[in-house]
Parts: sequence; structure tokens; C-alpha cells
Amino acid sequence: MAAMDKNKLVHFTKKLLTEYERVQKELGYLQTDIAELEGTSLVTEYEEKSSIEEQKDYILNFLTHDAAELKEIQLALQKTLDGTYGICERCGQTIEEDRLEAVPTGRYCKKCEEELEKEQR
Repeated sequence: MAAMDKNKLVHFTKKLLTEYERVQKELGYLQTDIAELEGTSLVTEYEEKSSIEEQKDYILNFLTHDAAELKEIQLALQKTLDGTYGICERCGQTIEEDRLEAVPTGRYCKKCEEELEKEQR
């Protein structure tokens, strides 16, 4: 388990921060959308109320997903600070760089990720 090269660590930290900002903005937009839909709850037509509830459920699903994604990004950023970023949480080996490029919040190396997926089936 070798520490990540400083230049690579800076690269991934920037990538994570960019993603963090994107998700934060998206959460803000979604919260605004929910607030606007809440303001239309006085609509009397049943079909319109049903449509509004469907829209709220749809947005709430995105909010839940984005909140979870934000936690994953925060965890990865913490790992960049404590020196464990890029280390597989399961086996302790280095996570492949191409995997981190594709999924900067990755917590497992390819081998362990595949094993975990098999176990969940």
C-alpha cells in the first residue's frame, strides 16, 4: 500500500471538489423545485394534485441520490487529507488509477468490487 503521488492526489482532489460543487448546485436547484411545488399544493383539481405529487416524488428521489453522492464525495475528500485516498477499503491494496478516473469516489479496487457485486447477487 504505497501513498499516492502528490500530483495525482492534487488531480483527484480537484476532480472531487468540482464534483462536490456540481452536486451542491444540483441540490439547490432541486430544493427550489420542491419549494415551488409545495407552493402549488392549494390546487383543487385532483389530476393536478396527483401530477404535482408525482413530480415531488421524482425530485425527492434525485435529492436522496444527490445527498448520498455528496456524502461519498465528502468521504473521499477526507481520505485525501488523511492519506488513505486510493486505498481499497476491503483489501488495502491500491485502487487502479483508471478506476479512480472513472469513479473518483471509488472505495474498492476492481477485484474487490467484482467480489462484492457477486456476493450481493
